Amino acid sequence: MTKNGMKFDNKEVQMLSVLVNEKICHLQDIMEERFKQMQTSLNVLHEILREHINERKKWRLATWTAILSFVLTAVLYVLRFILGG
Repeated sequence: MTKNGMKFDNKEVQMLSVLVNEKICHLQDIMEERFKQMQTSLNVLHEILREHINERKKWRLATWTAILSFVLTAVLYVLRFILGG
């Protein structure tokens, strides 16, 4: 086999093929590890965002509860005043 004027015999081609396959497997392992790290990071980020959203919902609920409580208290005082109590 010739490539760019260089001659390779079958044994050399097989050895190069084995080396290339080993490098490909090594790169696949690295990519798989990086993918796992990215997946873990995304899971952590997702959990942080979920907690943040839950906290915002709690604050929103607390805010609306306080507003409703204030409005109902004001209505009760107005009714009490109107009814002469």
